[in-house]
Amino acid sequence: MISPIGEEGSEERRHADRVMDEIIKPSVGNEYGYDVIRAEKYQVIGQITSQIVDLIVKADLVITDLSFHNPNVFYELALRHITRKPLIHLIRKGEEIPFDIKDIRAIKFNLENEKSIKQAKSELREQIKNAEEGKLGNIQYISILLGDLGIIFHALKYFASKGLSEDNSRRKFRKKAYKDKIITNLDFSESEGDELELENVNANRVDASNAELGTLHFKNSIVNLLDISKCKVKRLILEDSKINIMDATKSNINIFIRRGIEIAYPDFSGANISEEVEE
Repeated sequence: MISPIGEEGSEERRHADRVMDEIIKPSVGNEYGYDVIRAEKYQVIGQITSQIVDLIVKADLVITDLSFHNPNVFYELALRHITRKPLIHLIRKGEEIPFDIKDIRAIKFNLENEKSIKQAKSELREQIKNAEEGKLGNIQYISILLGDLGIIFHALKYFASKGLSEDNSRRKFRKKAYKDKIITNLDFSESEGDELELENVNANRVDASNAELGTLHFKNSIVNLLDISKCKVKRLILEDSKINIMDATKSNINIFIRRGIEIAYPDFSGANISEEVEE
């Protein structure tokens, strides 16, 4: 079970416990005989552990609760998508399903409505039956984009166990530089800094969303996901680097310098770029 967990006593934890006890276990454990495991057993603050990667990759079935739009949930969900193995989505009624997975059916529920809970359990049993009969084929298009699965799994496990993870969110700094590093997760969201530089790094995720930066510089690097949405940056320099997914929605960039850069899936919708230089 991939789920928002939250701290003890939080709204997210109460929600997660109720979903587990009132929807998941009655539908999955009792009727189909699955062992239900939730990821907090292996959770480490600031990073995804190798045990979680193994569970996500090897489990016969993964159920994901998209409620609260928890970033850890979507990170773990992406790992499962590329396996092409059975996966079921849940979400609270009234919450919007993100654009990239809107085409995948999600079971909607309201924990304050007994009829809705009963309906959710019925739909979950139906989808589990379809999964066991090999009829859940609606996520395969995602994995086609990502190439050789064998290579990807080795990379994911290495990132999870060996990669550097740092939480620098909501902090002020003069200069931060990373060179010759493997990075799992680098979080500079909502930070303020003069210069952030990454040279010769292989990064799974770099988050500078809502940050205010003087210079953001990538050189000779490979990044799977770069999030600079709503980021204010004076000089963005992408130099001899490859980026798979780049979210620059609603960003404000004074000068954007591109030198030998490849971006597979860029999103600059709503971005404001004053000057763009390609060399």
